[in-house]
Amino acid sequence: MLENQALSMNENGSSLVRRGRLSSYLQIAKPRISSMVLFTVWAGSVASGWASEHTAWLHAMIGTLLVAASGSAVNQYLERYTDYFMKRTAQRPLPGGSLSSPEVAAFAAITLGMGVAYLLATVHPVATGICVATWVLYAFVYTLSKPLTVWNTFIGAFPGAMPVLVGAAAFDGEIQPLSWVLFLILFWWQFPHFMAIAWKYRQDYREGGLKMVTVTDPSGRAAGLIAVGVSVVLLLTSLLAVVWLSNPILYSLASLILGGVYVWYSWKFLQERADRTARPLLLSSLVYLPLQMVVLLCCI
Repeated sequence: MLENQALSMNENGSSLVRRGRLSSYLQIAKPRISSMVLFTVWAGSVASGWASEHTAWLHAMIGTLLVAASGSAVNQYLERYTDYFMKRTAQRPLPGGSLSSPEVAAFAAITLGMGVAYLLATVHPVATGICVATWVLYAFVYTLSKPLTVWNTFIGAFPGAMPVLVGAAAFDGEIQPLSWVLFLILFWWQFPHFMAIAWKYRQDYREGGLKMVTVTDPSGRAAGLIAVGVSVVLLLTSLLAVVWLSNPILYSLASLILGGVYVWYSWKFLQERADRTARPLLLSSLVYLPLQMVVLLCCI
């Protein structure tokens, strides 16, 4: 009887370990970021005008998902010691001890290989090249720049926006003007978004040795100025899309409202650099991007 109970306990324990490891690998892949990447890949293909007739967008999403998972794994592998000193990242799989460095490195290599191979077999080579370039910029250039320069946010904005171009080029390798506008919207959107995050976790970044704007300028004024200036640029950039849309009036009204709200919360943050103004700015950024992109795609 005791042997049966022990066997049952071992089986339950093994099951929990397996579930825990699966959860850890899921954390390594950063599913929330990956879901946004998938959306932007699809949006880029829709903006190119061929998505309703061809399935290259689906292949681009699958391959990009694998490559994005690899990029996230490399990012966490390289930042495993930094993450240990930051409260919000200390429980990630590597600093938390649920996965080892060789396991994460193997996961990164396998998902990268699978993703690139799949893209090469299913989409235009230009799209594959853009996806690989995105991986290099995010996994290495951006990640390694974070402890070195405050320009890391600018560097990271490029791989953050490039999945749009992967989707745009997936079928014939050509990137239409509207897809470039989407790229710019996603590029500029990131700055106020990350200024809010940089303020909220400024103490973590300081302890982790990362050169964020809110670390080099603890007053937050530089972060506020960046948020306001770039949110205005974003609003103006979004209006460029009207040239290629079938319903420019509706799109313009929606863009002015959405962009105006984003500018307003950025301005409030500049006026009072505090958690109570950074939080609404962060929330407004999370509302702005999907609504702006959906409105644009609906007005094509």
